[in-house]
Amino acid sequence: MAEVLARRCKMDHIFDAPRELRVTDLAQSHAKEIRALTSAINKINRNRNIIQSVPHYMRRRASSHNMNRIPRRVTGNITTARVTKPKQHSRYYRRRPKHLLEEYTRRQRRVWWMETHIWHAKRFHMMEKWGCKLALCPTAKSERCAYRSIKSHCLIQDHSYIQCIELVAPKELMISTLDTVLPAGQLAKGGIRSYADGVNALTCTLYYPNKYPAGAVSQVDVMFNSNTKQTDHQVWIWCHIAAFKSVWDVLCGAFPVCTEQENSVWRSADGAVSLRSLKDELIRFRLNGPKTKEVMELVLSPFTTDSTAEGAHVWWRDQFSDSSQELTQSSQLSAAFSRDSTHAVVAGMRVRDPRLCMTAIQTHMASLRNHRHKQETAGSEPEHGRQDVSTDKVENTVTDMDCSVQADSAVTSPMSYSPLWSHKVRDTVSHNMMTQHEINQLRSQLLVPGSEMNLGPKENCVPLLLIVYPEMSDIIIPANWGMAFWLAFAYAGARAGGIRETLLANFYSSRFSFPIDFPDTKVAQDEEFSLAKELQTKHFKYPPNKRPNFDKLRTNSPFRCDWTGLLNEQAPIVLRDLHFLEKLKQCWLRKASNDEAEICGSVAIPPSLSAVNLVPVHISMWNRGDPRTRAEICLPLVSDIAGLVDGTSIHGPVLERYNGNPKARDEIHATLPTDRLSVTRQVIGYVISGRYSPNIGHSEGFGFVTMSSLKCCLESNKYILKRKDNSDNKQLNRDNFGVVCLIRVIDSTQYRFALINVSSPSSL
Repeated sequence: MAEVLARRCKMDHIFDAPRELRVTDLAQSHAKEIRALTSAINKINRNRNIIQSVPHYMRRRASSHNMNRIPRRVTGNITTARVTKPKQHSRYYRRRPKHLLEEYTRRQRRVWWMETHIWHAKRFHMMEKWGCKLALCPTAKSERCAYRSIKSHCLIQDHSYIQCIELVAPKELMISTLDTVLPAGQLAKGGIRSYADGVNALTCTLYYPNKYPAGAVSQVDVMFNSNTKQTDHQVWIWCHIAAFKSVWDVLCGAFPVCTEQENSVWRSADGAVSLRSLKDELIRFRLNGPKTKEVMELVLSPFTTDSTAEGAHVWWRDQFSDSSQELTQSSQLSAAFSRDSTHAVVAGMRVRDPRLCMTAIQTHMASLRNHRHKQETAGSEPEHGRQDVSTDKVENTVTDMDCSVQADSAVTSPMSYSPLWSHKVRDTVSHNMMTQHEINQLRSQLLVPGSEMNLGPKENCVPLLLIVYPEMSDIIIPANWGMAFWLAFAYAGARAGGIRETLLANFYSSRFSFPIDFPDTKVAQDEEFSLAKELQTKHFKYPPNKRPNFDKLRTNSPFRCDWTGLLNEQAPIVLRDLHFLEKLKQCWLRKASNDEAEICGSVAIPPSLSAVNLVPVHISMWNRGDPRTRAEICLPLVSDIAGLVDGTSIHGPVLERYNGNPKARDEIHATLPTDRLSVTRQVIGYVISGRYSPNIGHSEGFGFVTMSSLKCCLESNKYILKRKDNSDNKQLNRDNFGVVCLIRVIDSTQYRFALINVSSPSSL
């Protein structure tokens, strides 16, 4: 029956077909398709040569080289289809000295280069990130070499990727507006007004206006101009290059800036407020280590030229109106390092050209320091052993300086003032820099090779700013002087480092690194997402038997920290209030000198910080284990703590591997709280950075835990433990006392015991 119905349906379609077919109508309806097919046959595609249009039996290998052997009927098509491509010059041609600068300019069109890029590219592994080329790590050095430099010597890094924004506005308007984006709760002195004198620099987190404690944007460094003669206040705000656009938009929204004028300066309608990007005008170096002061003393020679000498009028002449200023300049560096302060101290200096007093051979720091000491003690000679040379060749270079630049007198300026704040001075110093060729010609005229040169009033004077932190120092110099100072520091004994060494220095100093250690910022979230994508791609490149099975290991988020799942789909908000962080630290102990700990009864959260849900903590492993990045911070069970106290389970519990039965997995998850991503222990946070620390002899790390979990742990005595300390120091510190927790890395089933403490406010 079914076959009969199918046959009838087929016959019905045949009867519905037209009785006749007109060729003209069919051609007209398919004319467009026929034209497209014809053009496709005659057209030579990008991957098809004109020789391929010849039939196969007429093709010869010689035809690809000799066009005269091609049939004449296709010769016309060859001449019309031939495209003459410009011949690319060879690398030997492009690497010639006269063409090398053009080649470097061409390669910088896509990404931005720092001034020390060529030096780093020959010695470092380079990476392209945030729109610029950065040095990752040295090609021939390990992490231990960087640790030795930080611990015993000096490590230098080029931090020019930290961009600067100049803000000029009336004093009251600036302070009132900055209070909305830089809340006083995270400032050590209590308010932005206390930093307006310019003596100290400020490192804090920038927020959207009136959104604190939520709405974090970026970590910034704020510096005020200490020149009291100006009516408007001048502020420099330094931020990471990845967050530059976000910080710029926040400042444009907070201040009444609406129009853009000449030289990329944004001004308000009345002209009282102006914003300027100093991206290509300043260079910033960072030095870490106990020998930082000695290295700077070798490189930064105070500029002490007699201001009454005859010569062309230059910008620095008014700076030396009194002979006592020479003594002030020479003691400026020592005064900045001698201050015993927990805040960053700003010092302004005017130094000589470092190429004039740099040694010809790179030596060890101790040898170079002894050599300089011998030179200074040998003479009581005039000019400190320097030789005068002829300066006729550089006469035109110096006399072309902008004589209209008038810097303020140094007699009334405080120690933190520097002419570097002036835009005209920066341009003058940058564009009138003596070339290396001219210095080499002058050096060849020395009677004693290797001695320092004295150019008198023709010598370049370089203004700079020095920021001395408790554990590091930053130096800010004008543009075009990067390689001159970089080579001088390298020859003075400072070891160069890259991004990896910067992260290591911050980790050993217990400081959080931006942007990856700031999970409540948009930049950190984008960075974490891109890193998770790279880790996932790398993970699935391995065969199944060579990669960990995270399903069996019960790791829910192996490639990134799932903050939204941990916080019940809430946005992460990190606690950065210094006073409340200090209060939390005091909640661990009432008297730090007592042998037994007295726990405070409760922790009252202020109403202004009720939205905070993450607390930064320091993690110290109990005995073994390594708190790697993205590891889970879990709350132990009562049985786990009992096993740790009596010594039966000091290494921690072991997670039972998932055997592939979905019913068993569902039964386990049904008995657990739904507001945490947990397996058998409640997850209260994640580790953001962790490794073995040579400072303490075991592994440590930093992370974030939820505020509710930490509060419950503080109010309960069962989670507070004290580790036995065999040393003579009986004072309880963060390494032997705290809240006991469990750490589980993403590719292991082993839980390890650890102690967590609230991070120091200075680390943020």
